[in-house]
Amino acid sequence: MKRLLSLLVLLGLLLPLTFPANAAIKAGTTCTKLNSTKTYAGYKYKCVKSGKKLVWGKGVKVVVNKPTPSPSKPTAIGDPVGAIGSSSTPTPSPTATPSSAVSATTSPTPSKTKPAPVKYKNCTEARAAGITPIRKETDPELYALNTALDGDKDGDACEN
Repeated sequence: MKRLLSLLVLLGLLLPLTFPANAAIKAGTTCTKLNSTKTYAGYKYKCVKSGKKLVWGKGVKVVVNKPTPSPSKPTAIGDPVGAIGSSSTPTPSPTATPSSAVSATTSPTPSKTKPAPVKYKNCTEARAAGITPIRKETDPELYALNTALDGDKDGDACEN
């Protein structure tokens, strides 16, 4: 029992000495492999030969590029899932064009009005606009304008 205890104590004392990779790297301290590189505290060090010894050379500052956040699609206030502006909303008619007098520096004012529903000639046109199927329970105004497109009158127009 004493032998086992003394062996564990000795192992506990020697174990931290066997991992020099965890030691702080400084210029001039010994290294083990020529031309190996390590990065520590924002500096990149290279193992060089100085006389007959291998030592860490002068560190070179490493510049880390911070990733720039990519612009995301803005969502309206009260629109946590981004439904406004997605392909499932009706697109405005071709006659509606944005005004060129609007400045890019003006901040958008939150509004609770959604675009006016559009009446489509057929389901192909509605699919091209990306709003199919038109469901009565989801958008009653849009469905009311396009009830002729609901052949089986089940409350889902252009469901196929």
